[in-house]
Amino acid sequence: ERCRVYAASIYLLLWLHMSRDALVVGINNYDGSPIFKSLKAPVNDAEGVAQVLDDYGDFDKVLRFPPTRKEPIRVCDRTKVTSRDLKHEIANLLNPVGKQVPEKVLLYFSGHGLQDQIGATVEGYLAVSNCNPDNDVIGVPLSWLKEQLEQCKARQQIVILDCCHSGDLLNFNQL
Repeated sequence: ERCRVYAASIYLLLWLHMSRDALVVGINNYDGSPIFKSLKAPVNDAEGVAQVLDDYGDFDKVLRFPPTRKEPIRVCDRTKVTSRDLKHEIANLLNPVGKQVPEKVLLYFSGHGLQDQIGATVEGYLAVSNCNPDNDVIGVPLSWLKEQLEQCKARQQIVILDCCHSGDLLNFNQL
């Protein structure tokens, strides 16, 4: 009985001291996209999530993307986000090169999401500012995100996608 109490206490202490990193993304600016209108809520939603994580989440790092240039750092509502930049930020959270992987990671995305169909293949995407499927500029494929999550060494992974077609992340048939 005493061993169970010690084991539970050790587990609780380890859980309380888990390293935690978060990436909070909000994209309002879709001015470069012929298929989407710019949004008003994602940046505010993302900043609200970031503030809750800062205040109550006991996270070591809460990164905002795209960030403002001035202190205090917030999620910026005017910056255009490219697929390359968004992938870079997600990869740095889930699979950082040369850095220790945190034990818990949280990714929050708020913005447009879409599906692109070529033949019988349907792929879900996190849309970027200049999203234009006719020019092969769409965003971050959810299949790529799923691969990053599978490669991630963090013990706990939390993904919150506040966008259309976010359920495609769980569409295992398309991979």
